[in-house]
Amino acid sequence: MMLELKRRAEAQMRKRRKDIRTKPGAADADAPKDELDPRRLVHELEVHQVELELQNAELKAARDQMETLLASYTDLYDFAPIGYLTLSADGTIRQANLTATRLVGIERARLVGTLFGVLVAPERRPAFHAFLDQVFAVEARHSDDFALRVHGQLSRTVTIEAQRSSDRRECRVAVMDITDRKQAEEKVHVSEVRYRRLFEAAHDGVLLLDPGTRRITDANPFMTQLLGYPRDELVGKELFEIGLLKDETASQEMFQKLKRKHEVRYEDLPLESREGRHQEVEVVANLYQENGHSVIQCNIRDITARKRAEGALRASEARYRTLFDSMDEGYCTIEMIFDGKGKPVDYRFLEINPAFERLTGLHGALGKKISHF
Repeated sequence: MMLELKRRAEAQMRKRRKDIRTKPGAADADAPKDELDPRRLVHELEVHQVELELQNAELKAARDQMETLLASYTDLYDFAPIGYLTLSADGTIRQANLTATRLVGIERARLVGTLFGVLVAPERRPAFHAFLDQVFAVEARHSDDFALRVHGQLSRTVTIEAQRSSDRRECRVAVMDITDRKQAEEKVHVSEVRYRRLFEAAHDGVLLLDPGTRRITDANPFMTQLLGYPRDELVGKELFEIGLLKDETASQEMFQKLKRKHEVRYEDLPLESREGRHQEVEVVANLYQENGHSVIQCNIRDITARKRAEGALRASEARYRTLFDSMDEGYCTIEMIFDGKGKPVDYRFLEINPAFERLTGLHGALGKKISHF
């Protein structure tokens, strides 16, 4: 480095002397030959002066560059989206960026010199001290989640990553606020627990299917009771294989409808259990997205009892109608009509058998008010 500076200085001196020789009256300005010649000493001093000037210029340029880099580093350090701190072995904060100060709600002047452990929620402080001991014991990056207290309130959940320095006197710490993510994860967990409880306790059969393979991926307990198959035997089968649809063609048609409409409803489908028990079911199938994947959910309701009750009701009504219409006595059913204030104002014919019409001569009275006659 010094040799390079000297070379550049001598080159600059030769240029200066050349400039001097070109001036009038400078013809006798030859370079000194004798090492003890005063002009030789002056020459050496001049070269040394130029060396110092060049060295000073380079030092100034290096200083300016370092100041620029320091300013850039300070901006990156202070305004990084992650909190950065430097801790001593006992957890005392030696340095902190602005993000860290905002995270804990304490000014940097007050934060530096504070034990980081006092910022951790009391129930997690023993874990934090054990974490810090591990950081200084093993030269590796360590990470764990902690709850921080801000202004005396438990408010933020953070991930702390730390690694000790090579001299083991301090450690570098990155603090990432994960409160929002944790809250979102908790909401998802709660939702999943509620869904699973509903799935397990539902009094309708529920099947989940993969749209790509058309095969069952999950079945709730009620569905296993309805079919008489254990869950392991249902998973992996197609709907027609468990008797829910009559054949593979019908199964394919349902999936095609689902792709177009995202919902398909079937009523009065026959279903036979493993033991040969015949049932009638109502099926509602929905196609939806779950975590970016398509899922088909089939809700199967056993309507056997309802269909039997409806059949019994229809038979009872038919018997009643036959008896009502064939009677020789005249019968009618009327209802009371009220005004807006709840006061009865008239009556209406609800039922009239043929004998009543024949005996009274009131033909076409069904549904009309008595006051009309």
